[in-house]
Parts: sequence; structure tokens; C-alpha cells
Amino acid sequence: MASIHWTLDGNGDFSNLADWNNGKGPVPGAKDDAILDAAGATAYTVTASTSEAVHSIQTAATATLSITAGTFTASAGTGTGGNAGTIMVGDGTTFSIGGSFLNNGALAVDSAGSGNPTTLAIATNTTLSGSGALTMTDFIYNQIIGGASAAKLTNAGNTIS
Repeated sequence: MASIHWTLDGNGDFSNLADWNNGKGPVPGAKDDAILDAAGATAYTVTASTSEAVHSIQTAATATLSITAGTFTASAGTGTGGNAGTIMVGDGTTFSIGGSFLNNGALAVDSAGSGNPTTLAIATNTTLSGSGALTMTDFIYNQIIGGASAAKLTNAGNTIS
């Protein structure tokens, strides 16, 4: 397992190797911790435009992960880090998490009403901790589902609205 850092001080696509570890890559995979913590105070957005799988996802306050297609899986949630920025689960996409998810930022399940489910999938028992917010737009297509019959989401401090 490796910790792989987003180093582009600007917007880009998650799958672009040149934006990770000062252009040396690799793009984080299922055994890696993806850390969106580019230097600087400028807000930036990393777009996941295809399905991606990482061990954990961590964001700095200036970072936004925008999931625009497929499923983004963080099997160990935020791992030993946290979400201080924003994670946007776009219309018709899925964000699948497990384990510990420290959220001091924003996690938004953001259906636009297209008729396709926008999903926060709880793959294994998951604890949502921190002082952040989990928000859902006002459409019936937003959903929080358990990935396994016994999967449980425990909220320990977040505002859910």
C-alpha cells in the first residue's frame, strides 16, 4: 500500500498520471491511499470521470473530489486521514465506502433528478465521524444503501440533511 498525493495545484482528472506525485504517478489503485493535498491556498477540483477504486480517500480543505461517472470505491473510507474538503457524488453515480470515514468537510449526494440513482453505498460497517455534513439534494433518486445485508452506518457527529 502506498500513499499517493495529488500535486497539481489546479483542476484535473483523477486518472491522469501526470497530476500525481509531481508527475511521477502512479494513479492510485485499490491498495493505495489517494490524498488530495496539493500545496497552495487555491481551491481545486479533481474529477473522477470513470470508475475508480482506492484503499482510502483523503482531502485537504481546498480540495473537491467530483464523482461524475461510474463508481468511486474507498474500501477503508478515509483511512488514517480525513475529508476536510468536499466530495460530490454526482447525478447517477455511486460512492462506495467502508471502515472509518472522518468527515470534517462536506459529503454531498447530489442527484439532479435524471431518474438514475445517486448512491452512497455502505460496503461494510462504516463509522461517519467528525463535524462535517452529509447532504442530499431534494430528489427521490438520492439513496444511502447497505452493500451487504449486515452493513451498518454509524453516525458519530455529522449533520445529515
